[in-house]
Amino acid sequence: MNLTLIMCTLGRTEEPKRLLDSLVIQTHKDFKLIIVDQNTDGRLDKLVADYSSSLPITHLQSSPGLSKARNAGLSYANEGIIAFPDDDCWYSPTLIEQVSNFFTKEPDYNGLSINRAASEKSCPKITPEQELSKFTIWGKVPSICLFLRYSATLEIGKFDEQLGVGSGTLWGAGEDSDYVLRSLHKGHRWKRAPSITVYHADNIQRTDVKGKARVRSYSRGLGRVLSKHKMPLWSVIGSLILSLLRILKALLLIDFQGYRWQTQALLGKIEGLLSKEKQTIDSQNHH
Repeated sequence: MNLTLIMCTLGRTEEPKRLLDSLVIQTHKDFKLIIVDQNTDGRLDKLVADYSSSLPITHLQSSPGLSKARNAGLSYANEGIIAFPDDDCWYSPTLIEQVSNFFTKEPDYNGLSINRAASEKSCPKITPEQELSKFTIWGKVPSICLFLRYSATLEIGKFDEQLGVGSGTLWGAGEDSDYVLRSLHKGHRWKRAPSITVYHADNIQRTDVKGKARVRSYSRGLGRVLSKHKMPLWSVIGSLILSLLRILKALLLIDFQGYRWQTQALLGKIEGLLSKEKQTIDSQNHH
């Protein structure tokens, strides 16, 4: 089964090379890579040239914005299974084969979410496979873990360009959850398969001011998605309680960095729930 991998990238050179290295050694060779390049300095030109003889690569240019870049990549997809690897993730040699086998054996499923680990040395807990619903997707559908049929993307449409990194709005994440929720609304079936793992290092530092700001921005995105999809009040309250419990746990463990971290996450979630449609970063700064 053919796969199309849409990798959007900005500001990185070494990390995309690691992903490409992992693609060269895939046991399943029926795939193509679309690189959506948001750089303006040509930094990836040599990398693309070096790997073009080993991988089927389409190299596109796009203006900044993760959702915007993914939409540009989707416009070049036309078959099979679609995936959205980050430019700093990498695949095990059998990952594409495992994903292809899943969709071959499970024709009734439109989408698949897999596991994520920080490295090959990590040992994520392998839980049973799970049918996903709008109540069980939370925390389980980061974009690098998503694979879905091209036919499903035609029904879902484009990523919401108001959500995600580089959107220019308050909502620095949530585009992946929003996409899966819209898919579920179309009647599509999704399964989570924790036995398949993609690797992605945790790059956010708790002691980093920028890291805390990023967590708050990501959490605003989560709050915005909860509001956009009019999740039941009990679901929203449950999400807020979970954040409060994480804050309490950090205090009990005398983990002050964790306390500050989780507090930023809670504040961001509340801001996202209360934010208005198309509210930009500039509009917040003016208040």
